[in-house]
Amino acid sequence: MNQNRYTPIEQSAPRTIKVPEIMERLGVGEVAVYRMLKNRQIPAIRVGRNWIISRCAYERWESTIGEVGSDAMLQGL
Repeated sequence: MNQNRYTPIEQSAPRTIKVPEIMERLGVGEVAVYRMLKNRQIPAIRVGRNWIISRCAYERWESTIGEVGSDAMLQGL
């Protein structure tokens, strides 16, 4: 009996999240998402001209939007 606790990478959810999905989830435009990335409101790493956004870190951040002490609920949009 195979009791492998790990899900193969190709069957699991993507480890990163893309800007269009963030736009849809937040209900904002592309410029707003890139502004939030630039202002470090959304947790991400910039590599050259590309942003790498961890799905886990993003979802943790998203769950705190609007809480006292958070990033002032999408301030500056």
